[in-house]
Amino acid sequence: MAEFADSSGVALPLPGAVLIAGAAAIAAITLLFISSPFGPLSLALVGVIVLAAVWQGWLVSRRDPVQLAFFLMLFELVSECAYIPDTLRPLASYGLTLLFCFPAIPLMWRAWKGPASGFKLYLVYYGWCLITVAYSLAPTYSFARLLRTVLLFSGILLCVVRARQQGEVARLVRNLMLACIVVTLATAAAALVLPHSRTWSDVLEPSGQLVASEYGQEEISRFIGLFGEPNAVGEMVLVTVGLILTYFEFATRTERKVLVATVLLALALTGIADSRSGVLGLMLGGSLYLCWKYRFKGFLVVVSGCAMIVLGLTLAGPNFSIYIWRGDIWTATGRTDVWQYALKQIAHRPITGYGYDTAGAILSNRYFPLWWGPWDEGPHSSLHDGYISSMVGVGIPATIFWIFIMFRPWLTVFRQSEDPWRLKRMLFFLVIPLLFVNIDESMINDCAGPAGLLFAAVWAVAEQYRLVVSRRAATVDRQALQDLPAAATALRLAQSTR
Repeated sequence: MAEFADSSGVALPLPGAVLIAGAAAIAAITLLFISSPFGPLSLALVGVIVLAAVWQGWLVSRRDPVQLAFFLMLFELVSECAYIPDTLRPLASYGLTLLFCFPAIPLMWRAWKGPASGFKLYLVYYGWCLITVAYSLAPTYSFARLLRTVLLFSGILLCVVRARQQGEVARLVRNLMLACIVVTLATAAAALVLPHSRTWSDVLEPSGQLVASEYGQEEISRFIGLFGEPNAVGEMVLVTVGLILTYFEFATRTERKVLVATVLLALALTGIADSRSGVLGLMLGGSLYLCWKYRFKGFLVVVSGCAMIVLGLTLAGPNFSIYIWRGDIWTATGRTDVWQYALKQIAHRPITGYGYDTAGAILSNRYFPLWWGPWDEGPHSSLHDGYISSMVGVGIPATIFWIFIMFRPWLTVFRQSEDPWRLKRMLFFLVIPLLFVNIDESMINDCAGPAGLLFAAVWAVAEQYRLVVSRRAATVDRQALQDLPAAATALRLAQSTR
């Protein structure tokens, strides 16, 4: 069937939009060197470049919806940039989402009509989220977030459907990867050319106090690059490395050299950003992949690797061990206090929750013990656990329903002996790391953000595959029924009606 076309042999030209985005990024960074980076002339020049890039990007995505994935990922990565004024950030984020995703809205009706479709179940889930807006702790915020999520979902659906129709799943992954590589290179350039004070930040404890001020330890500076916090760098590296590992078997020899260099660069960035969760997630996914792919040999490699890591930490000395295990790691650097409070609040509203995507609003309660520091931002505050955040927002049943929707297509993938779309690699290098990191960061509950967009995109690919497999099985059953003798057909029909 054409729907199972192996895309590894498809020509994958470099999107012209990459050059546009790269030129815009280089121009924006260059402007930071001039004497007045935020002066009227600089802002006007940046505005012209951005508008030209957006217009060209819109034209490209309209002609080729698969390339829409590149722009969506690029927007989600750039939206975290610290140099975008807070007054302009919501307008740019919602405006670009509406501009690029609104043409995909009619596709939602087709998704709703699809029988036994996970896309239809996802729309049912969004329907419940809309109901929670009525009693949300921050209804305006909930509705705005839900509206943008639905728009992004429609855009993702358009990309995936077109990629499946054209047998270009690899090109879809490549477009997502290229957007991540563009921002990774821009972040690395920022580390080299921007002042240290702009690209580094001191670590804060959950209480809002500097590490040095309370415990007398040396302050730990973390790289933030173009973003507002170091965890944004970690999220960027997580999706970048995961996509590269997924795409690696489709790449040419020259591309593989570039991709390996990019992985090393990205790991260096997450090292100086001191973001450990993403690396642990990638190690978990990679270890499981080796065990699945190479069986006992892979298991031996994983065990040997773990032994070498332990030996290396032992030989590194006590100072390095203190650095690795700093920050009260057994309480997830203080997150367990927040989780305990959130679980108590869930017990008060286990079914309905407190409103879509407003989990942070419960921290405004006067009984919350850590009401200062990073926990006083209302619905913008993070509980640093995506699953708990979902239960707080829409309730336990809706969260379980969402988890069922997410896992069902991957079960179908692993029941199949063939893997023409290379989805099993996606599971190990993208899905498992994102699910793991979502334990201590709220990353994949909706389609927003780099990790959320990527998680929804790979799920949509897997769901398309599940639907194709289901239709193929139904076709085989009908053909077999037609080939049966009349008596056997009557007997089978009689048994089916009992």
